[in-house]
Amino acid sequence: MSLLALLATEPGVPVEPTSEYRQVASRCGVSTYPMSTVGGITSKTDRVRVSVAVEGTDPRISFNNVQGQGVGLNDVTYGGAVEVGGGVHQFQFGGNPTVTLAPGESVTSDPLTGVTLPTGDIYLRTFASIPTRTDKFPQSWGVYLFAGVNEGTNRTTTGANLTSTGSGSVSASSTAGMPALALSAVVEIATAPPALALVGDSITETQADDYGTDPTHSGYGVRGATAAGVPYVNYARGGDKAQLMNNPTRRAYWFEAIDTCTHALCGYAINDLAGTRTLAQLQADNLSLWTYLDSAGLTVRQATCTPYTTSSDAFATTANQTAVMTTGETRRLEWNAWLRDGAPILSGAAVVTGSSAPGTLRAGDVGHPLDGVCDTAAEVETVSGKWNASTTGEGLHPNPAGHALMAAAVEDWLNALP
Repeated sequence: MSLLALLATEPGVPVEPTSEYRQVASRCGVSTYPMSTVGGITSKTDRVRVSVAVEGTDPRISFNNVQGQGVGLNDVTYGGAVEVGGGVHQFQFGGNPTVTLAPGESVTSDPLTGVTLPTGDIYLRTFASIPTRTDKFPQSWGVYLFAGVNEGTNRTTTGANLTSTGSGSVSASSTAGMPALALSAVVEIATAPPALALVGDSITETQADDYGTDPTHSGYGVRGATAAGVPYVNYARGGDKAQLMNNPTRRAYWFEAIDTCTHALCGYAINDLAGTRTLAQLQADNLSLWTYLDSAGLTVRQATCTPYTTSSDAFATTANQTAVMTTGETRRLEWNAWLRDGAPILSGAAVVTGSSAPGTLRAGDVGHPLDGVCDTAAEVETVSGKWNASTTGEGLHPNPAGHALMAAAVEDWLNALP
């Protein structure tokens, strides 16, 4: 704080910070492929183009070692660098150029003091190495590398790390890449956009979108954030459930860098409902997650749950669709109705839709962990609970057209933020 600011402050009055660390870039998040061997190699450096939404200083990079819905399969050594000002600037981890994470560990680097990230497209370099050729790497569906924009990968059996200052170029190629979990920097709060955490399953992750054609088409949440100019961390992972996220140990490594986000969009439901989870259990699991995110300082919204059907005409019509779930479909409709009623709670527990009992809170009320509902399902389903024609290709995930429609609801919400 400046001396002038100190003199202008009354004794005992806390001074609000004017800057803080925020997520500033696109194309960051949990690696979404199951860990896999890559041609028998032991190391790789990927070059990933990201879009920086707001200028920031002293950047940091984050990683976590995860697999499926849990911890990774083996140790992974991580490193990273950012290309700005014509040079490669290597991140340090406790003063070291790399850090080895055991399964279920996470890390955020030291700040790159004196480095400024400009707005617009820049390149990240992410390094990973594994102990043996039979061990496995994290990779991503949502971050596919495009040779045409100079993205690519250097894959070796010798441990080459192209994140150090003065490193050579990374070969351009089109392949699945490894994103950083997060890229944060110090920004001026007054002028910075929101930073969005996307939390959910394969629908939020990117599944069935055309991410291999357009890097901004990595699921409806990414599409909506991109259209609104909002940086994000995509924590979503295929097969994930609210039930699994209702675990403090898992949250500790999964949500590394969550404090650099200001808002969260949650999308859990369908995997819980397709199993044996009851409506009351789904409500309790999500209330726990919302409360965790709210306590971390984020403004939280929940997406409604899309249908799950089969079709006899390739989903060209609504009439020829049949719900896959039986009791699960009833619970899905009840879940969406409860959300659309503001997810009413009393004394911290869910109450029935339409409840008017004294003390009932709804989303947006002081004391409720949820700020509101993003009704993405309404964009792609009929009143009878089926997919609108040609908005899905297989009945569980929206296709690119469906993702685009759902993204509009996310974009509208983000654009309306102060």
